[in-house]
Amino acid sequence: TVLHNVSTQYDTRYHCDLACADTKMRTLANYASVYAIHPKKKQMKKQQRRATVSGAIGGSIVGGAVLGPVGAIVGGVGGAVATRKMCKRRERRRQGRFEQRQFQDQALEARGQSTGIFV
Repeated sequence: TVLHNVSTQYDTRYHCDLACADTKMRTLANYASVYAIHPKKKQMKKQQRRATVSGAIGGSIVGGAVLGPVGAIVGGVGGAVATRKMCKRRERRRQGRFEQRQFQDQALEARGQSTGIFV
């Protein structure tokens, strides 16, 4: 038997979806590549390290005063973990704000406007 290459409605729709998805992905990739890392990322990392150390020291002092040597260990670890978590959250928030600002500027540039908010 001879098989003919007959495209069905499903095949046509599937190929169209693939082509559209490819275009959408390229567009998203172009926009995503525009966003940069926060310019003060290294400074934020240094600040995070310093804050973690000071959180550990503070936690160990408070823990040692309350529960003795075991409290010092637990307080130090707890203080370091809590401080690191807070610093990471702050970094993510700053990076998000930076990306939003960058997106706003890019959108305004694309529209040819000098002021306003793009939502």
